[in-house]
Amino acid sequence: MGDGREPLYALVLAGGGARGAYEAGVIHYLRTQLPPKAAKKRFQIYCGSSVGGINTTFLAALADYPKVQGEELRHVWETLRQEDIYRRDLAALGSFGLRSATGAIWNLFRRQSSNPTRGPHFNGFFDTSPFPAFLKRIIPWQHLHRVVREGIVGAVSLTATNLHNGKMELFIDHHSSIVYSGNYTARMGPLHWVQAMASAAIPIMFSPVKIGGIYYADGGVRANTPMSPAIHLGADRLLVVGMHSQSEIASSTSVTTDTGEYPPPTLGDVAGTMLRAMFVDRLDYDLKQLKRINQIVKWGRGAFGDNFLEKLNRVPQKENLVGDIATRGVKAIDAHTIFPSRSLPELLSQSLKSSKRFAKSLSTFEKVIFRVMDIDPYRNNEFLSYFLFTHDYLSALIQLGFDDANSNRDSLIEFLSVE
Repeated sequence: MGDGREPLYALVLAGGGARGAYEAGVIHYLRTQLPPKAAKKRFQIYCGSSVGGINTTFLAALADYPKVQGEELRHVWETLRQEDIYRRDLAALGSFGLRSATGAIWNLFRRQSSNPTRGPHFNGFFDTSPFPAFLKRIIPWQHLHRVVREGIVGAVSLTATNLHNGKMELFIDHHSSIVYSGNYTARMGPLHWVQAMASAAIPIMFSPVKIGGIYYADGGVRANTPMSPAIHLGADRLLVVGMHSQSEIASSTSVTTDTGEYPPPTLGDVAGTMLRAMFVDRLDYDLKQLKRINQIVKWGRGAFGDNFLEKLNRVPQKENLVGDIATRGVKAIDAHTIFPSRSLPELLSQSLKSSKRFAKSLSTFEKVIFRVMDIDPYRNNEFLSYFLFTHDYLSALIQLGFDDANSNRDSLIEFLSVE
């Protein structure tokens, strides 16, 4: 670093439901297969959104045990069951039908002047009542609070969407040495399962989560890959793990008929497209902006000398400016990204076709959902790639993350070896 201090490393994890197993594969490789110096690199800042937020809090809680981070996160995903996330029994199906029908009838016949906060409401397709117990069980929350308090971790940030104004908000637990300089609403304090669940509450599918009188939904609605919070917390180097392959973003999963026309989209197709639109965010734009700023810094040093940034950052100090860039100063920020090397809906389709136990493992609840949404699980299905927590699919995701990290081995070693 130009100022003589060690760079602050940040780990940024994207959201995507069941796709979070891919991140487990990447982290497992990083912590267990790289040379000791790189494998033990400490991330001072952890930022996540949606399922990436859950992985983020888990990893931050184990920050003082780097190797254990990789092994335990992989174990969590290898042993995860669908019942840990949502109910899938007959009672869940009955409850879903009753809530939907009762809510529709209530809204149809209630007086217009009635209090809209009273009466039944549709909260989501899935009953996620098992989810809190799962989050409490897998993440040592008290240990997370301790590592932040002692400065082993500088800051942990989760993104969520405020459903009352549609804006992104941050839940941040940070050490006194870390200053947040961004303009997003940031709610400071120790993190608990409720903030992690709010960050992962995919709209319509999962129920909103109430925190302090405000209802929140998935952070991926506004910022699925939260690079900016990491930068606003002072990070100098970012390791970013995304959830969508470039081929998946660019290609269409639809197939044409014999006449060359596209068939009408099913409800499952529409839901999958909406999820892709939500989770494929402005990461590419942010990375291009980062490269432009780094290039300007390089040109500035070439034109005005190595103390160019030092002189430039004195200007806002002299003018007593605060907030954002004025507080943290202009600097070069390096980012290393890892994305899936193949389409995850295709990976799901392949894993289900080769599975001997998938069809038998389906509950009545899931069969009904498939029929209602007109979903063929064996087709290249975007929607299910976010919500199907089957062992074969999760194992395939973990292995893909492991293999993709291995493909980035040399660049990872170089990135993590900067002091």
